[in-house]
Amino acid sequence: MSKIPLNYYRNTDTLELAKDLLGKLIFTQTEKNNICGGIITETEAYLGATDKASHAWGNRKTPRTQTMFMPG
Repeated sequence: MSKIPLNYYRNTDTLELAKDLLGKLIFTQTEKNNICGGIITETEAYLGATDKASHAWGNRKTPRTQTMFMPG
């Protein structure tokens, strides 16, 4: 098992990335040094400013949506 490189998340094809994440393992280390993780079994893909289901639809930049306009 290896760490996925950062550029993997910069894939510009949102739907392709969402499909590719399925089945991947995800882990984190807690403050008490426990390892917690699982398998990604579901993803959602929003296409940003052109997707009416997205909070970013219409380029509505607010403090709540600012992360949707960041790289990666």
